[in-house]
Amino acid sequence: MPTPSAGDTLDMQGWPAGVNNRIRETEPGAVTDRRNKPNASLHLREAVNVDLTQFGHPIRRKGYDLLEAGYTHSLWSDPSIGYGLCVQEGWLCTLSATGVVTQLREIHAYARVSYAVVNQQVFWSNSLEMGRVDDAGSLHWSLPEPPIPTLATTSNGAMSAGTYKVATVYVDEFDEEYGASETALIEVSEGQGFDVSVAGGWPTEAQDLRIFISQPNGEILYETATLSTPLTLSISPGILGRGREIETRDLKQPKPGKIVRYFNGRMYIARNDTVIFTEALRYGLTRPAQGIYMFASPVILLEPVADGVFVGTKEGIVFLRGMDPYDITQTNVLSHAPVPNAVTRVPGEFMESGDSSVPVWWGEDGAMVAGQTGGQVVQLTKDRLAVPMFSSGAMLYREQEGMAQVVSSLNKGGQISAMGASDSVVAEVRRKTTKLNC
Repeated sequence: MPTPSAGDTLDMQGWPAGVNNRIRETEPGAVTDRRNKPNASLHLREAVNVDLTQFGHPIRRKGYDLLEAGYTHSLWSDPSIGYGLCVQEGWLCTLSATGVVTQLREIHAYARVSYAVVNQQVFWSNSLEMGRVDDAGSLHWSLPEPPIPTLATTSNGAMSAGTYKVATVYVDEFDEEYGASETALIEVSEGQGFDVSVAGGWPTEAQDLRIFISQPNGEILYETATLSTPLTLSISPGILGRGREIETRDLKQPKPGKIVRYFNGRMYIARNDTVIFTEALRYGLTRPAQGIYMFASPVILLEPVADGVFVGTKEGIVFLRGMDPYDITQTNVLSHAPVPNAVTRVPGEFMESGDSSVPVWWGEDGAMVAGQTGGQVVQLTKDRLAVPMFSSGAMLYREQEGMAQVVSSLNKGGQISAMGASDSVVAEVRRKTTKLNC
């Protein structure tokens, strides 16, 4: 962009065609003006700290001030909650609208965090740890399975002969049950009884422990007792088979992953070359034997839309179509891999989509892509922008000064912000029935 000399005013008409860096500086231009004549001034090759309005007029971007010093990453927010989250100097922190940073929990200082919001709660994971955040502060995401209970026969118990099965379950302060322990077995002779011993070392978040026991030679375990402290419980015939059936048998605690997303009542977690999904409406439980998709290489993109989930690996993009994760169809939709972490979501109306929001990401072929319902993908910049290959990046959707923008920062070969192009999007933003041109 030309700069006037000191004291001079630059008079220009703008660049109504936006950004196009595919033409050479010496070429007259690939677009034409109203008289159908080539006019290179209709588009812009490069701009630094400048935004273009709907009519191609430049606006200088605002500067910034230092809010908090220290190594900070994984900055994130969502319109449905009133705060942001980040990792600063090894602490997961909230960031208020007024710029107040509050430490929540000490975590790995360098592992990148992924977030997903559900019902005003934020679920997060960084491949090594996982948890939740709400207005009250930091919470657990799930609880582990208890150790196998210790069983011992007693001489006087008046119990029927047979094999009894016993399992235990941790319960948190919200009365939520988590994965059951492995089942312990004990053979009891006629007239004998048995004791169940529960070890200590419970997780901090475990409020109680429930014991489930079968009838003699039975397969179904029934709630028998709830303990608030570790102890040894003597079992009598009168308390067996009177409670409800166990619900979390063979279910396990989710493992931390690199990406977490919410779709149709379940949390999806990308962990290495697999995608794990939780039980319906029970985000702290998974079914390891069934609730998993496997891919040929690590998953680097995981984005849901109305009727399925886009999954990206170095082999390209596939779409898992279906509302029931146990009944889906998998379709290859793009052969180019996504740039790791270079993804955001924009309002669906901008893409003429019925979804409230749609994912937008950079591909390794240098194209920005939008994913839509049915696994449809839209190439947004392929014919206008030429960009080099990147190893990672970040994207942000924002609205300011009546403009809706997608801001990208891409890394190449260890170089930060080596992006070779930028672009603008024409959008219409309404605030209190007032239309703002973007």
